[in-house]
Amino acid sequence: MSQHILVVDDETQIRELLSVYLIKQGFKVSSAATSQETLTLLKQDPADLVVLDIGLADEDGLKLLADIKKNHP
Repeated sequence: MSQHILVVDDETQIRELLSVYLIKQGFKVSSAATSQETLTLLKQDPADLVVLDIGLADEDGLKLLADIKKNHP
């Protein structure tokens, strides 16, 4: 079973580029553009790794990181 990586970035091009690259490397990849979408995806399908943009438009990425660490260790 391949590892699951969640790519979080509010810039579509960056999110898609990283996702395509990681899929080609054999990983299962999900992506999210907002903090709410990120938390929803993590509840549905926990990730082994989150690649997180700390400069999200809707919320400080470091605050989201703290939420992820607290609720999805």
